[in-house]
Amino acid sequence: MKIGLSSVFISTAAFAIAAASARASVDYHGQTISGLNFTDSEYDAESFSNSDFSGVTAVGTTFSSSRTVRNFSGSNFKGSNLKDSLFSYSDLTGSNFSSSNLNGAYFISAHLAGVDFSGATIYDASFTNTVQFGFTAEQLYSTASYKSGNLQYVNLEWNDMGGWNFSGQDMTRANLSTSSVKNADFRNANLTSAIFDASDLSGADFRGSTGASWNASVTSNTILADGSVYGGAISLSGSSNSLIIRTSASSAVNMTASGSVSGGAELSFVGKHSSSDNALVRVSGENVSFDIGGAKLKVYLAEDFEGSSEIFLSLIEATGGAGIVAGELSRDDVSLLNSDGSIFGGAWDLQISDSGVGILVGVPEPAAAAALLGALALCIAARRSRN
Repeated sequence: MKIGLSSVFISTAAFAIAAASARASVDYHGQTISGLNFTDSEYDAESFSNSDFSGVTAVGTTFSSSRTVRNFSGSNFKGSNLKDSLFSYSDLTGSNFSSSNLNGAYFISAHLAGVDFSGATIYDASFTNTVQFGFTAEQLYSTASYKSGNLQYVNLEWNDMGGWNFSGQDMTRANLSTSSVKNADFRNANLTSAIFDASDLSGADFRGSTGASWNASVTSNTILADGSVYGGAISLSGSSNSLIIRTSASSAVNMTASGSVSGGAELSFVGKHSSSDNALVRVSGENVSFDIGGAKLKVYLAEDFEGSSEIFLSLIEATGGAGIVAGELSRDDVSLLNSDGSIFGGAWDLQISDSGVGILVGVPEPAAAAALLGALALCIAARRSRN
């Protein structure tokens, strides 16, 4: 095995002897080796837990590349240049990579539970098959690359990233193949040449995105860039299935074929703040119907409403000869929540008609309610006339 330390200035003779014995699985527990340059060297002794690698330059270093797990748990790599380094299959539990250069680094199948990636750059880095070993959405969100909207060339294949937020990110040539991104948020993302082959895109929201394409992927209830639903209709059945409807500057979620939500499947409307925020489903077309009689609705408000405020939040609208079948849907099937997930404490009511379903927040006196419903009917009629 190549050690490659000829260009490294070792501060102590003891460390030099230990490094030369690395092929014998030398234990570096707790040792300080900050600021040294390990470029193009290999360190694959079995245990380096709790070591201090902070501030090192280790471009292209192979820390671990075999399927034998290497132990770097609890180690400190803060502020290091680890460009193109290999940590694949290693145990990095609880390690610190904050503010480090991880561009091009490999973390394939690495154990990443509790790892601090805050402020790190991860352009072209590989996190293949890491979610099952502890990698989380919050760790990704904490990186400098994510915060600046640049996830170009990042490899996230073979991961379950259901519900993760990639909205507004530049994901040019990112690889998410053979992954589950059910209900993930790709609104307004740049997905030019991104790879989604053989992925589960069920319920993923691509509204306003550019460049998205896929091959041999699951596309049930996938929301396309123009707001249309793949296949034309939302179809959900069973309490384990759900679809998230978010706000969008570009489009509502548009159905042009008959669909249904049944068996306790959940429709979640996130970020509701007005009747025109596009966090809604719009059903259109002669004889097209949307049956929500067996649905559970969950509505997240974008803001906390005053008790005296009165606003109608449209959730589902039918136009152009389409209709809504509400069946046994009632207020008991609806959860109205604040943005943090806590239960909304103000007054509200569920409003249902053949052409609209919505929430009236801050229920007014009966006379005012009747006037508001009359205005809603006129609004829907006006929309129908335009269609």
